[in-house]
Amino acid sequence: TDCTAHRVVKNAAGVIVGQKVGSGLKVSGISNVQICVNPTVTQRCSEYTVKDFVELSGATYSLPLETTVTTNAQGHYCFSGAVSGKTYVPVHLDPNWKTMTAAPTPAPTPVPTP
Repeated sequence: TDCTAHRVVKNAAGVIVGQKVGSGLKVSGISNVQICVNPTVTQRCSEYTVKDFVELSGATYSLPLETTVTTNAQGHYCFSGAVSGKTYVPVHLDPNWKTMTAAPTPAPTPVPTP
């Protein structure tokens, strides 16, 4: 099972650090509530072990919310503090997601002058 298509979560350095594991749930009309989302994605990247949520705005995923995620009896991922008008997506993150940086670009090899 290839999880590549679900790798959409980036950290502040712009590095891919996680994957979505379900579709988004939009909260409307109420705020500061607990929501639970079914993690329906079966293609899971094994290196991503930390459960979290991100906000989805249009096609853009936010930085991880660093929220406490619980799993209910149905296996759904839940967190408290959801705000009206926001769409929340369950994700799995690399344990070191905050500190991961892009690989340094190698310095170009200078062309010898004739």
